[in-house]
Amino acid sequence: MFLYYLILKWSFDMNNIIKYFFIINVFLLGLSNLFGQVALNQGVYSIAGSAQYSSSTQNTDGYSFKNNIGNISPAFTYFIVSHFSIGANVSFNYNYNKGPEGDNPEQVEKITELTIGPVIRYYLDVKKVNPFIEASYNYSVENIGIGNMGNEYGNDYGLKAGLEIFLSGSVALEPSIGFIHFHYTMSSFNLYGNNNNFNVGIGASYFIF
Repeated sequence: MFLYYLILKWSFDMNNIIKYFFIINVFLLGLSNLFGQVALNQGVYSIAGSAQYSSSTQNTDGYSFKNNIGNISPAFTYFIVSHFSIGANVSFNYNYNKGPEGDNPEQVEKITELTIGPVIRYYLDVKKVNPFIEASYNYSVENIGIGNMGNEYGNDYGLKAGLEIFLSGSVALEPSIGFIHFHYTMSSFNLYGNNNNFNVGIGASYFIF
């Protein structure tokens, strides 16, 4: 009888936990919707972006390979009307590689890339969530600091879809999925090519009223 009582009590408690969890999530979605309706209005600015750095060392057959990669990618947008913003993406990439190459056991390769271009974004008017679609264009110049390889020039065209999940009135997370078509040319070798890239990621935005 006591065991039966415990099972009933545990079931009741679990039901309460599930119920409270559901209520809290509905409340948070409601807050996100409330915040979003204010932040997506005409005249609001937003700042988004990311910064990354990685360093690795690999030892193979007595040789040491070192690779350092850094990236800074800010974005600035302005809502010209409610739910519709225009802006610009800027990205700087740095890649430093050191390792054996031919007869030179300490070959150094430095690659720097600057990318800039416009972006437009439209937020769908959906309650409790803030989905968006985005289109962008970027022009890039990449300098390969090895030998006479010269510069590589690129044009990429991107489409993205995602959600703006507001954590407060000014801060939001942005999970998204996107597609980029990249076309490049290399000046010194008169080479060109294309690259298609699907990506999934998460970013953050700060809204300025």
